[in-house]
Amino acid sequence: MSTSRIGPLALEEPIGGPGSTLYRAIHVEQKRAVAVRLFPVPFGASDAAKRKFVAEADQLKSLLHPNIVRCYGGAVVEDQAYLAYEFIEGQTLADLLDARGHLSWEQVVDIAGQICGALEHAHGQQIFHLALALQKILLTESGQVKVADFRVERQGGFNPPVRLTTLRVSYLSPEQATSNGVTTERTDIYVFGCLMYRMLVGVPPFVADDVKELARMHREVAATRVSTQALDCPVWLDRLVQQMMEKDPNKRPYTAAAVQLAIEETRANIGKRRGVAEHAVGGVSALRMGQNKEEARNLLRGRRKKKKRRPRRESSTPFYEQVWFLAGAIVLLIAIVIFFMIPPSEDKMFRRAEEMLATGKRPDIRRAIDSQLRPMLRRFPEGKHAERARSYIDDYEMDALQRRLELNIRLQREPKSDAEKQVIEILRFKLFGDQQRTLRGCQLALTQIDDSKENRTVRLLAQRMENEIEKQGEPTSSIEFLATKLNEADQSMVAENRVAARRIWNTIVSLYPESEFAEPVAKARERLELPSEEDQ
Repeated sequence: MSTSRIGPLALEEPIGGPGSTLYRAIHVEQKRAVAVRLFPVPFGASDAAKRKFVAEADQLKSLLHPNIVRCYGGAVVEDQAYLAYEFIEGQTLADLLDARGHLSWEQVVDIAGQICGALEHAHGQQIFHLALALQKILLTESGQVKVADFRVERQGGFNPPVRLTTLRVSYLSPEQATSNGVTTERTDIYVFGCLMYRMLVGVPPFVADDVKELARMHREVAATRVSTQALDCPVWLDRLVQQMMEKDPNKRPYTAAAVQLAIEETRANIGKRRGVAEHAVGGVSALRMGQNKEEARNLLRGRRKKKKRRPRRESSTPFYEQVWFLAGAIVLLIAIVIFFMIPPSEDKMFRRAEEMLATGKRPDIRRAIDSQLRPMLRRFPEGKHAERARSYIDDYEMDALQRRLELNIRLQREPKSDAEKQVIEILRFKLFGDQQRTLRGCQLALTQIDDSKENRTVRLLAQRMENEIEKQGEPTSSIEFLATKLNEADQSMVAENRVAARRIWNTIVSLYPESEFAEPVAKARERLELPSEEDQ
């Protein structure tokens, strides 16, 4: 079996950094990107073990929910087992928090509500996550939350993590930190509470340099209240997180559905302008109602008693003839005319665009360009913001072109033009890391690609890549770079990461002309056990 291919999937780069067992892959027949997690199968495993693995994969396929990363199934091929998942474009919750530190309570509630939906669906099928982490909460570009890495093998009894790191133990329940602990759906509730704490405060509930000390704190120490560190956190949310992180599982909310109902209930109360203090000391709480969700929903839909109002004297003049109504109607009419007849100024359109661009999300960037910047340039082609607007549009179009061409490389699609073909060759060297060949390719492309309108973005992309490399100084020679990559491949083989090693060798053989790079290409061929061109 080729180590760069498993079943119908062609493996690409690892996802999650060095040593990760999660890879991006392409389904060869369907030309679709997927995420693949590899599992070693010691000594080939028994037929019974293989059947059990496939059965568990089929069970994961039944987790069909908009907030769960979909599992497409898995198989065992020779000495390797794998699970295939949908590939999510976006960032992890860990990435978001690294960039922002913490989130507003409104954002936390939005994310938490979607995680609740995922957990409620999985728990309903008696599948508990038991390894929730910031890295396993994915955020799509549209803002949808996806919970990843549900695994059947974790179910039942105590299942300690394979590698106990301080990061992992920062989000561990007391029962998981106990040698004889029993894990249930409320284990997920505790860890979920820890994640909410991290989102609200900016740090985990417990911090220590030692794994054993962290585990002890989860078992014995009460976390500092959220409200003492995040002053804008409402009382009800502070109490919810506190209850989710109770040491005794029986004191936590019964289910993820109970957490969701508590959020919905308090949102409704805030919408009605009911004070958080009033809610904290009285009223119905979904957290105290066990699993009687229907009762909670009925109470949430219940109407508040209407206050008695004093009778008022009716006027004999119809309301539409009264001065207040006529004046209001005139003001409203004038406002409508002004709104529709006077177009926004250049400053206002540019300000709106920059607000959308500031989110950094592709849908918002595209909306800023299509709804504000392009119309602004049509009205104010020589305006004071015109140059910056064109720069934003050029950056967006270059990014879009680069993503499309990189996807073409992965899926082996034909380029639309000779100019795109040249840039694809440049991108292959850029993705491999050879800056000298990338720079040479950019310089050559800029002399050969004509400056026509249809090639403008292609030329701009080549120019941008050239500028990026020149800013870093003189690049390493390709010969030295290839020696480093061959050494990296050898180290990967020592670490038994054959997929990474073979990917390097294959890239060298396919990218570099043997006439110019005879020695490194020959070494790569030798490692791949391919015949040289002279023997063919």
